[in-house]
Amino acid sequence: MPRFDDAGGLGGCVGAQMKAHQEGADKLARQDRRSIVRLGEEALVVLAETGWAVSTVVVLLLSRRPRLMRKFKDGIPSTMRRQWWVYLAWTSNPTPKSILDRRPFLDLLGHRTNIRPALETTGLDGEILRDLDRTFPTEPFFYPTADGTRLLANVLKALSVQLPAVGYVQGMNFVAAKLLLLWQNDHFQRHRLDEDVFSLLTGIVHRHSSLWSPGMPGLRRCIFALQKLMEKHLPALHGHLRRIGMHAGYFATQWFVTLFSRILPLDSFACVWDRFLTDGLKMLFRVALVILTYMQTDLLAMDMEEASMYFCRNPKLHVETMPSARLICEAMAFKVTRARLRAVEDERQVDLLHFRLEADKNMDAAVFFPEVEVVADDGNDLAAIRSELHGLDSGVKQDVAVFRQKIERIHRAADAAAATYLVATAQMMEASYRLQELTEWSSWNDMPDEEAASPPPWYLRVFACFEAHPHAAHARLRDEDGQQQHEKHVEEYEARREALMLAAVEMEEATTYKAKMTEQFLAVLAASEQSKTALLKARFDALDHTHQPLDKYATDSE
Repeated sequence: MPRFDDAGGLGGCVGAQMKAHQEGADKLARQDRRSIVRLGEEALVVLAETGWAVSTVVVLLLSRRPRLMRKFKDGIPSTMRRQWWVYLAWTSNPTPKSILDRRPFLDLLGHRTNIRPALETTGLDGEILRDLDRTFPTEPFFYPTADGTRLLANVLKALSVQLPAVGYVQGMNFVAAKLLLLWQNDHFQRHRLDEDVFSLLTGIVHRHSSLWSPGMPGLRRCIFALQKLMEKHLPALHGHLRRIGMHAGYFATQWFVTLFSRILPLDSFACVWDRFLTDGLKMLFRVALVILTYMQTDLLAMDMEEASMYFCRNPKLHVETMPSARLICEAMAFKVTRARLRAVEDERQVDLLHFRLEADKNMDAAVFFPEVEVVADDGNDLAAIRSELHGLDSGVKQDVAVFRQKIERIHRAADAAAATYLVATAQMMEASYRLQELTEWSSWNDMPDEEAASPPPWYLRVFACFEAHPHAAHARLRDEDGQQQHEKHVEEYEARREALMLAAVEMEEATTYKAKMTEQFLAVLAASEQSKTALLKARFDALDHTHQPLDKYATDSE
């Protein structure tokens, strides 16, 4: 009787079947769980959109699965957007304990519910005071007799006290005001309106502090990245703006410093921020590309002066009448990833090293390199680096000259091989045609006499007039001379076929060798560029050790 616990035999077969059955069952169970989760998410979305789901439950689920937000056709329902945004602003990124332990909102305002009368006319208070009346002045909520300016003053003052390293910068006022406008009709928590806007804005400013910190290094990086994205996605517009002398800083500074709050209508702003809070700055780059796409036709026909006036006279930039769903759909069509933005920043860092070496710096390009403002490069040190770099370039130039000569020789050899192949192909085809014609004539001559007695076709009779032609009179093919001619053509055919095969091999080898040599040449160039970049980084790191660390301008978390 077989034992089922043996390693082999029937016991092994049964064990393997049981294992396969269990794996299949586990796979089905995982699929079922995923299906149940997917159905549950879709059901929750429907309940949330119809107002039947508890907002706290939806917010917690969105916090754990932010991409679920994309299932909402019209963005997050307004009844739960406020709660989710405030929660997400503080949970999407690690935050220092000093920020999490922030002082109560009223403590920051000196326990005043209206800080505006207490604002001084100088310093940051003066800047806040002046910007209050210039922030969305046509909105009834910010009329002098309305409550909007009081709430806006509270938010901006508390923010400047909570984040003294950043303080207050123009642009924050539009972000705070847009949030107040978005939530002004939320009667359920109207008494905490300014406090919730402050909480959200504090998290946003902390997360993207380099956009507003002194020197605005994050803003400059955004301008550089936008130019690179335009070069990829809108090459015609990018080239035209370069020709007329306008870089992205002329028009995109306001977009990023206000996080698009000034130009987007309220509905579009809400939908864009649903994704901005989960995707980060890449969502803002997508929106910028959509706007530029709609402006492209107009801008391509303008010079520098006309383009400048165009941006001044069209603050809404074609987005005021665009449905929010269409804006989001077109924005998401642009592939802007974190990996792409990191690659752009790496490229900017390399450009920065070369910019520091330039004797006559381009001031238009200087806007992309805030790092040069915190270091003072010594002329003698730069001369030494240039000399060392020149020595490295000299060696690379010699390698390039050698490779160029090799590639040119290989190119000529490849062209000669291709020409030989074409000649061999033509000769092979001609020999093949001759042999085929002779074979057909031989077959006709081998017919029985009664069949051969019938007159040949007219074209054979015509060709029979030419003694030099292979289609000579069919009687010639009946003798031994015809047989020798046939053998001669067979030998010629075999020789041409062999020549064609050799020519094909030579052409393939030449092409392969040329491709490999070109790859090796490009690899040498890439390695030399990496060596130059590593040398520049090492030398400038050595120069900068006595200056303010450049990691002050480290990129934002996304």
